[in-house]
Amino acid sequence: MFIFAFGYLSLPVFLVLFTFFSTPFVGLSAAVLVGIVFCCCRAHHTETSIAKMSILRDYWPLLVIAIAIACLCMALPFKFWDWEKHFAVLNTLTASAWPPLVEVHEQVWFLRYYLAWYVVPALFAKIFGAQLLTVFMFIWTATGVFTTLLLAFHKIKKVKHLFIVAAVFFLFSGLDIVGIFYRDEIEQITPHWLQWWSLGGYMGSYLFNLSLLPQHTVGICLATCLFLYNRELAVSYSALIVVVVALWSPFGAVGLLPIVAYSLAKQGCQSILTVQNCLFAPLLALPILLYLSQGAGQVPFMFVWQWQDFSLSESIIFVFSEFLIITVIMYWLCPQQRQLLATLGLFLAVLYLFRGGQVNDLMSRGAVASICLLAILAAKQLIQKRAWHREVLVLYLLLGAFPVTVAFVKGILPATARPDKNMNFANLLSIYTYEEYPYMTYSYLVKTQDMRNVLGVPLLRDLAAPNVGR
Repeated sequence: MFIFAFGYLSLPVFLVLFTFFSTPFVGLSAAVLVGIVFCCCRAHHTETSIAKMSILRDYWPLLVIAIAIACLCMALPFKFWDWEKHFAVLNTLTASAWPPLVEVHEQVWFLRYYLAWYVVPALFAKIFGAQLLTVFMFIWTATGVFTTLLLAFHKIKKVKHLFIVAAVFFLFSGLDIVGIFYRDEIEQITPHWLQWWSLGGYMGSYLFNLSLLPQHTVGICLATCLFLYNRELAVSYSALIVVVVALWSPFGAVGLLPIVAYSLAKQGCQSILTVQNCLFAPLLALPILLYLSQGAGQVPFMFVWQWQDFSLSESIIFVFSEFLIITVIMYWLCPQQRQLLATLGLFLAVLYLFRGGQVNDLMSRGAVASICLLAILAAKQLIQKRAWHREVLVLYLLLGAFPVTVAFVKGILPATARPDKNMNFANLLSIYTYEEYPYMTYSYLVKTQDMRNVLGVPLLRDLAAPNVGR
């Protein structure tokens, strides 16, 4: 199962490397891929595999829930600018040659974005027809969600427990109910409000992140669960996992670092000294970092107190309600996991001191892995503990799940407005104009004349394509 999950993460990364990059980088990536396949074949026998069990027989509740949630999130996304951007990226990839060119502001730009979640459904839509794009999005996403659930909860046998832990995993959230009363917005629990009560950022539940940000959520949480499933094997691939995840979510890859550090401390420093980490990871990181860093100078970065709308009182409420209270509760309930919980709590506290991105993407994406682990630990604790103090956890989970559930239900109601599935970048950036939203343009696009060269070698393949995707 480890090899399948790692393959799921790696497949779109190599698709981008082989179709976007110039010949020298394609050759480098091909050599790395051959080496990774060889290492995976050798490591296959070390897995704590669940292959001998019938997945459909033993884990059908997880499959049912993964299919249902992925179907709702992919087929019925509510109208929000994130989904307009998603469809702009997907339609550009489907309609254009790779790497895609986009003509906006009377200039030609190329697509520079973390594309791992997008490229597989876009490739199948390119082959079999754009009308099937939503179907391929659903299949690709449901596969990732189900694999994540399997890695996280494969040791749980009872059907009712599988339903319980999956529900907790999806709905686990901070106490956003505190934000409701802090801002006196009890009537404003809408899909747009969900987890956004604090102007300083948000920390979303898995359900929220999957509903709005699947390109981050699927890869980050799947990578996180690799360390739960087989820590020894995950550490031997840890640097490679972080590099691969960077093309799913750069800030999400940063969020994996405390989990890697904790796992390394448990396994010993020598366990990280593998050819995958010491050779393949740096070689793979080179083109990925060069690609993602093009035009990245437009992304704002500062200490949180340097932000013009910073509020000390709101920051204190945010830190306590979003992660500190639940970390303390779990620290009390799980003495065997206290080192891990202390690591996560310290990381989230330090992460909040920095603000990266227009809407603090560093916090929202960087916290996904830690929130994923907290959700899994809380779910397992709920079905294991029989003592009276389990009621404290139950109360917390119910309070946290309330706004998530209300907002999600409102988001999938038939009366809710839906995004334009034919959106493209020309239309998107005519709505979010460069003059008013310059960050929008530079988040996804780079001018062709600004393409990076390495020792005189262009990073991407020939961009003088005859047809410019609009």
